[in-house]
Amino acid sequence: MNGKSFSGFEEDVYFDSPKEIFQTTLTFKNDSVLVLKKLVRIIDKDTLNFKLKGSNYQYKGLVKREKTRIEFVAYPYKCKGCQHSIVMSKKDLWKKDLDNKTYRGFVTKNGLNLNGINFKPE
Repeated sequence: MNGKSFSGFEEDVYFDSPKEIFQTTLTFKNDSVLVLKKLVRIIDKDTLNFKLKGSNYQYKGLVKREKTRIEFVAYPYKCKGCQHSIVMSKKDLWKKDLDNKTYRGFVTKNGLNLNGINFKPE
């Protein structure tokens, strides 16, 4: 999987709004993964026909792999055009916060199945 990217569509909570649809791209390099989530609007339930909504999130993490099983926790590190929740830190400072994303699943002959979502090679 080193150097390969996989793409899929997943629902996720966008702060307090109902679940939104994201086009998620996973790019693997050695034992690391870069996760890019782009907020999209799918037109007429056709995943080939969608529009970007402007917000995107980037996460990174370390991959644990055992034969065909794969698992990783991705931590946010970049966000463009999106909102953050604000939380109080241990030092009484306010900070922006995005949730970590956990992915678990397996390698298939057509890509990856993580959290019940199929990710296809790009």
